[in-house]
Amino acid sequence: MVKFGQDTTGTTALVVAFLQKYGSTIVGLFGAAFGAWKWWLYHERVLHKRLDSYISARDARLRDVRDKALDAVQRPAPGQTLAAPSFVNRDLKAVLRENRWDNSAVAPSVFMSADWQLAKAITSISNKLSIAEREAVSLRQELCTAYSLRGAVASARSGAEAHLDALSHFRTALSLPGHANDLQIKELEAHQLRKLGHFDAAQEAYEVVIELARNLPSERDRDIVTARAKRYLAEIDGSSYTAYLRMRAGLEGSPYAPGPIPLMDRCQPLSSWEWVEKGDAHYFTAFLAHEYDFNLIEDRNLEDAHAAYEAALRAIRRKRWEIGKSTSRLRKRIRDGRRRVEQARTQNRYDRAWLPRWSDQAQKPATEVSGAGGNQAVPETT
Repeated sequence: MVKFGQDTTGTTALVVAFLQKYGSTIVGLFGAAFGAWKWWLYHERVLHKRLDSYISARDARLRDVRDKALDAVQRPAPGQTLAAPSFVNRDLKAVLRENRWDNSAVAPSVFMSADWQLAKAITSISNKLSIAEREAVSLRQELCTAYSLRGAVASARSGAEAHLDALSHFRTALSLPGHANDLQIKELEAHQLRKLGHFDAAQEAYEVVIELARNLPSERDRDIVTARAKRYLAEIDGSSYTAYLRMRAGLEGSPYAPGPIPLMDRCQPLSSWEWVEKGDAHYFTAFLAHEYDFNLIEDRNLEDAHAAYEAALRAIRRKRWEIGKSTSRLRKRIRDGRRRVEQARTQNRYDRAWLPRWSDQAQKPATEVSGAGGNQAVPETT
């Protein structure tokens, strides 16, 4: 524009001089403003609002087209033959032309043009619907994750109220479509019920975890999850002898088979955390044997617990090259486990604080918790 206006005079010359001086700045500001507007219009935080307004406008347009087309129906009435067409030819043609369904250059008739276009529209809409359904599944997954993480945050606080909040968040996550059988969240729900002292409800939840574990594709994963849940069932059992039988069960030949320890033995080689879990299982079995003065079984399980903690430590040392994976919490668990085993051997003193049935702090539930699928309160248990 400046080049073409170089030989002009008067007002045009002033405009050209202004553009020569400020033109690039104006174009830059316009581009920046347009970019900011587009960013705001299609930013992720407001995109759902744009989608909502688009869907509303599209639905209104579709309702209008549908009503106009289908209102041309010729309903059964006197004066018609039994097999008379449902739509009057000329009326339907007029509606199709008004809504531009006859714009195919090669179609010999309005009806054929409309049929071709509608066939293409059905294919396109089906593809869009498939994508939309995947998006809905993805959004529900995000919502489930948000609720489960919120439950984890609540569970990190101490006190019955915080654990109730965590339980509520976990149950909300489980109530979302497609997530009723989420194994991880179901286990977290069971842990929260255990913390709150609702052992009957916790037992039901752990049994559901065992059922869900049967659907896992990996046999090893099935065994690990089942072993954990069976150990937790023993820890909340009302009878210490039944708990002992649960922990001492083999792979078969017992009402409580397969037992948690043989299941973990079948999963060798174990990871560091799995070795710690196996050590905890042996320590718990030793505690139960100590309750009934089964000294040989107690000593054997204490040895196995110590060996498991040592194996966990060796597994950490073998993977020192794995940079970025903190092992401080794991190492503390190993040190604490070895210390507990040593105290049990030398002082006959066992840690009961983590066992809800045998802990000195065990008490009745602080509050009632409604069942996962109904409005009935879970009865209090001692």
